[in-house]
Amino acid sequence: MAYSEVTAGPGKVFTPKSRIELTISCKNLADKDVFSKSDPLCVLFVKPPRATGFVEHDRTEVVKDSLNPTFKHKFVIDYMFEEVQELKFQVYDSDSKSSNLKNHEFLGEAQCRLSEIVGKGTLVSTLKSSGSFKKSSISIRSQEVAHSNDKVLLQFHANNLDKKDFLGKSDPYVVLYRENMDRTFTVIHKTEVIQNTLNPKWRAFQLPVQSIALKSGDADLKIEIYDWDKNSSDDLIGICSTSFTKLKAGPGQHNTYEVINPKKKSKKSYKNSGTISLTQYQYVQEPSFLDFIQGGLEINLIISIDFTQSNGHPQSRDSLHYYTQNKHSQYGLALYSVGEILQDYDHKKRFPALGFGGLLPNQQVSHCFFLNGSSSDPDCLGIPGIMQAYYSSLQTVNLYGPTNFSPCINYTANRVRQSSSPDKYTILLIITDGIITDMHETIRAIIDASFLPLSIIIVGVGRADFSAMDHLDADKRNLSSGGRTACRDIVQFVPFQSILDRYGNNIDAAKAELAKCVLAEVPQQVIGYMKFKNIKPSARKSFRGQPGGPEPQGPPPANPVYPTPGAPSGPSQNAGQLPYPGQNAYPAPGAPSAPYNNAGQAPYPGQNPYPGSAPIPGAPPASQQNSGYSPYPGSAPLPGAPPSSQPSSAPSPYPGTAPSAPNFNSGQAPYPSGGPSNQVPYPGGGPMAPGANPAQAPYPGGGFMAPSSQASQSPYPNFSGSNSNTYPTAPPGNQQGQSPYPNNQQHYPSPYPNP
Repeated sequence: MAYSEVTAGPGKVFTPKSRIELTISCKNLADKDVFSKSDPLCVLFVKPPRATGFVEHDRTEVVKDSLNPTFKHKFVIDYMFEEVQELKFQVYDSDSKSSNLKNHEFLGEAQCRLSEIVGKGTLVSTLKSSGSFKKSSISIRSQEVAHSNDKVLLQFHANNLDKKDFLGKSDPYVVLYRENMDRTFTVIHKTEVIQNTLNPKWRAFQLPVQSIALKSGDADLKIEIYDWDKNSSDDLIGICSTSFTKLKAGPGQHNTYEVINPKKKSKKSYKNSGTISLTQYQYVQEPSFLDFIQGGLEINLIISIDFTQSNGHPQSRDSLHYYTQNKHSQYGLALYSVGEILQDYDHKKRFPALGFGGLLPNQQVSHCFFLNGSSSDPDCLGIPGIMQAYYSSLQTVNLYGPTNFSPCINYTANRVRQSSSPDKYTILLIITDGIITDMHETIRAIIDASFLPLSIIIVGVGRADFSAMDHLDADKRNLSSGGRTACRDIVQFVPFQSILDRYGNNIDAAKAELAKCVLAEVPQQVIGYMKFKNIKPSARKSFRGQPGGPEPQGPPPANPVYPTPGAPSGPSQNAGQLPYPGQNAYPAPGAPSAPYNNAGQAPYPGQNPYPGSAPIPGAPPASQQNSGYSPYPGSAPLPGAPPSSQPSSAPSPYPGTAPSAPNFNSGQAPYPSGGPSNQVPYPGGGPMAPGANPAQAPYPGGGFMAPSSQASQSPYPNFSGSNSNTYPTAPPGNQQGQSPYPNNQQHYPSPYPNP
């Protein structure tokens, strides 16, 4: 069990880390045995902090004759949110009882970070094996060990303690120890000192269950009572022993103990040095940080970078922004160190990147600008996207000043307010080299932000005097200004240069230490906000899919080309949007658009983008009229369609219309060679305005078109009609790439196939 370091002194306590239980299963393993199936076992390797290689952590049992094993033995590992914890899983076919892995056949391996598993709940990965063409996979499911965040509340009082002070009584305090499995003792709590009394009653205190109990759920405890002395070493009053199991019984005679001083024990007249009793016991169940993460909480990251002149010109080797192809700037190192960890807790991995104190190409100074230059979509894709936007902006933005934090803090706070989701928590990472020039405004912005699901991490680069930052990092007392006080501490400041000085040329170690320092408080800040808002963790979720279900295979889908992010869905501006406003389900991200049946672009909202699939659950009944078969004429019925919806390939797929003539739709209305005027493209002529020519565009009245469009306009550029010149002419013989919306013809395919 891992514990954070603690300094001696009353009131201090060891805090255990969360423990994670990993359940392993595999599928489609290679069959290495001749007369039976493989006998697999899985081995977990971990990479210790600042180490270059992996070391073995644990092994599962051997599962006999199975290519799809689920291992009963679970790996247990300490979880550190603030560290990159590299894991490697290797699967072998056991050929003997030898413990040497070289004596077993290697089946494959997978590497990942523990944060990836925790962030997704269940991670499915391909097992890589040289010389094997079989697609084997490993599934790793994470679960926090029960009671890892539960606490116990204890309170003690003592009676008739020995008098240790010459001119007074005693100044007693208690030190509580837990006995370890190797018979050594660990300090788990020290109480406050109560002066000049022989009958003290100490304040109640809480301890994590993990700190007071071993894996068995029990532990022997030792209580020592000391007399505090100001000018000399403290004097031992006496010792007693108990156990966690005994304390669970609560207050009473059974939890009253004689305090014995070992030096006086041999005296015949000696009885004891007083008694100590349990006054209060309470078991407190509290949700942990992992309870929220595995309940679906996402952690969003926003970056804010200092572009003031004090950093030095980016092309100067002395600049804090100076970088080469093989070396990051100090800003780049800090950004990568923190972002590498936080990216695993954001499923979309899209991060806004801001700058402040820069002179923009339009010669305006800005204290909150977007590094990618897009005010409508400031998000960068992954940490590489942030790094690219940061280094690219150094070529176009001149360093200026001053160093104002409040605009970026206020932007982030407003973004968080607009989200208003209980399943999102945001971290603003500010990287700066200098003293804040808008300290009062920054304090007010932080106070406002403390009431939001938001934490602020400030990393100082360079050798400037950062002493003023300690005022913002209010560990002892919450910030206050103008009669308002922050509801919690949300700021953590770390000077990066001191870490770099400590580790010298070991950049990887410095990056790991920086991440550990700046992220250590985040889990408690998240829990603090959830307590403040009385938000309970949701039931366990698995990223994409049912709890515990398999992960989708292959790379994540590409970002959708349209609708344009943030584009209005109303009739006044539909450039770049689907023909049906608000229906962003299709075309599906990455769905191909077949040249003739347009499989990826169903024009009916509520239908899946691929023909043959059932209507999307929850779609209104009116939008399911063509579910199951292609909406384009001439197509054969599709598999899985209801019998009643499978007409022959000749009739029009639009109910209520006449059968299409030979050559597919020569008499259909929405095509340029439209025939009979009584044919309309949709049942009953619903979408068409009164008096509209059915041979014209299927969007009469301009309802779904750009403002200048009219009912008489054809979606095909070469069709005659009023205002037809609104649409650019397509290359001869190829009109498929044309958009029915002006100015987007190169990016958004027409919802109609080649006529």
